[in-house]
Amino acid sequence: MKKYFKPIWALIGVQILFSGLYSLSLAVIPYLQKLLFDNVLAQGLPYLLTLGLIYFAVIVGGYICVYIDQVASWHTAIRLEKHLKSDFFRAITHFDYQRFKSLSIGEYISIQGNDITALQSDYFHRFVTIVESSTLLIISGFFLFYFIDWRIAIVVVCSSVVAVFVPKLTAHTLSKRRNSYLAKLGKYVNRITDFMQGFKLLNRRTRPQITKEHEKILAETADKRIFYGKFKVLTLMVNGMVMDFISVCAFIAVGILLALGEITVGDGVATFGYIVWYIDPIKEILMDISSIKSTDKIKQSFLELVNTPSVEREGLGDFNTALCYKDVTVQYDDFCLKDFSYTFEVGKKYALIGHSGSGKSTVLNALMGYVPMAQGSITLDGQEASSLDLSSVLTSINQHEHIFTDDFMQNVILFGSYSHEK
Repeated sequence: MKKYFKPIWALIGVQILFSGLYSLSLAVIPYLQKLLFDNVLAQGLPYLLTLGLIYFAVIVGGYICVYIDQVASWHTAIRLEKHLKSDFFRAITHFDYQRFKSLSIGEYISIQGNDITALQSDYFHRFVTIVESSTLLIISGFFLFYFIDWRIAIVVVCSSVVAVFVPKLTAHTLSKRRNSYLAKLGKYVNRITDFMQGFKLLNRRTRPQITKEHEKILAETADKRIFYGKFKVLTLMVNGMVMDFISVCAFIAVGILLALGEITVGDGVATFGYIVWYIDPIKEILMDISSIKSTDKIKQSFLELVNTPSVEREGLGDFNTALCYKDVTVQYDDFCLKDFSYTFEVGKKYALIGHSGSGKSTVLNALMGYVPMAQGSITLDGQEASSLDLSSVLTSINQHEHIFTDDFMQNVILFGSYSHEK
């Protein structure tokens, strides 16, 4: 997946830079609160006004940084998703027909509409937010160590170590349930696509049963989502409990040091501010790790599709003598075309005549590669048809051919594939 990061490195850099500056502004706020509680009574109103102006400037600067960070994040997400979808479409257009038919149209649409979006939001984006959260973690830890009290910082850091191991307890199950939901969602998309394509068959008699069938698959999809959602909520709750554990440890440490008179009230107030800025990024990192883990199956499936080797066949420049079938056998379901042999000569016209299901279409479909041959061979001018790109000399128009949702001319020239003049 590394190649998808390369086109967006600059945008990611902008995100990380301004996210870091925003983290710095967040880390300054608890320190300003410490100064307020510890010094305002002794320093008076001018000191308060100065702190207030600094506080205001920090807040404004933080919002500016957030705005730039979020704009860069939008650009990153859109550019990345565009790249993923472009690669996916380019890959499947290079499949041979048999490879393409291994998945349904609905499954391809689900991958394009759901899985790729999930990869962008729950895989790529999460890596960036891990870096951003880690930056806030480091900055908050630095302020806690050097401007508040190193003993409190050690308590917070040590209790945080426990949180690192939590995602490993839930990641596998969360990923499994998510993949189960997405698989069912793909089937739902496939089913509803099927219903829409058969819209002409909807009428007073058929509508109730078709609606019932839709409700059935919709309910199954919803159940899978609930099944996934329940465990996701449990995962978030477990992560939250770990975060509360850090708060309790820090609370006790602050209480003890205050009772011993070794820290000021300002130190105590600032500590709880830093705990928020320290705990929030840990929460984010835990969620990010869980999300990244949950996309393992999606990532694997996507890479298998886009990395499927494309078969570049040599084009047949001309066709001069004959198209020959030799012992061609095609078998699927209960149908079998067995040992078909015939030579079609250039310059002649032929009609294949036979009853429905006798194999007329299969003869052409075998030539076009739409159905696999169990045995035999098809050659053009002595060259094996399956090893050639025949698009320059051969085409086939079937009984139910696809019409693109565009105007007449685009369907004739296939979006500029053939010249308008010709």
